[in-house]
Formats: sequence, structure tokens, C-alpha cells
Amino acid sequence: MKIDWKEWLQISSNIAILIGILLVYLEIQQNQTLTRAQLASEGLVMRADKANNLMGESPNIVLEKACLQPNDLTTGDKIVLSQIFQSRMAEAMRSKRIEDESNIGLSYEGGFRYAFRSIFNYEYGRDWFSRGREYLSEDMAEIADREFSSERVSDCAEGSTLPWGF
Repeated sequence: MKIDWKEWLQISSNIAILIGILLVYLEIQQNQTLTRAQLASEGLVMRADKANNLMGESPNIVLEKACLQPNDLTTGDKIVLSQIFQSRMAEAMRSKRIEDESNIGLSYEGGFRYAFRSIFNYEYGRDWFSRGREYLSEDMAEIADREFSSERVSDCAEGSTLPWGF
């Protein structure tokens, strides 16, 4: 049985159509992944903006007080510090969420190490973290535990009023 050129043309056209459909499917999948990553990023940016608004105009004064006079923190100071710490965590979670959604090869561990170090510089930050630790995923808790138990001396303990990370 011999296939003539018209049948070959029809077979190759059908194969080209199938390849085209497959490429459209892959592009749709890619767009969905990017859209999910973008929505996650925008949501975390909105959360960070809200936290920044709650911090007020001079969070540096509260940070200095938390560093130099941790026993004199008022409830208002603790609210501001909590917003600062939540903002740090939101930045790290944004990186992780983008990586989870897009699988583009970002390492989010550095962002969490940075966030935890800046939080653990403060006595109130360590207390704040210990109350909220249960809400962390297992991989985030592992990073936090490494930073929490490290031998690193806090910048506050060394007399710096502007600890690393702020």
C-alpha cells in the first residue's frame, strides 16, 4: 500500500495541529502559574502596606526603646513591634510563595534567615516569635530554630541601637 503525497500532507497537517494544541495548553498552564504567583505577591504586598500603616511615622523610636529599654515597652510599643515583625515575615513569605507558585528556582531560606535575625535581635521579638511559632510550616520552623539557637549575639546586647536587618 502506497501513500501518496496528499495523504502525507494530511497526516503532517494533523500532527502540526496536535503540536499547536499542546503548545497552547502549555502556555495556558504557564500563564496560570504566573498569575497565581502575581496574586500571591500582591496579597502579601497589601498585607505589608497595612502593617506599615499601623507602625506609624516613627517606628525607629520604638525599635530603639525595644533595644535599650525592653522592660519599659508599652502596649502601643508592642503593637508597633508586632507590625514590624509581621512585615519582616510577610517579606520572607512573599519570596516563598512566589517560589512555590512559579518554581523558578528562588531560594527563600535567605529571606527567612534575614527576617528571623532581625526579629531575634530584640527580647520582645524572641517572645513574640515563641508565641507564634506554632503557625509556621515545618521548613520555616526549622530555619527559625537554627537562627534562634545560634550563638549569634544580638546587636542590642552589643550596644547597637540599630540592629542588623533594620
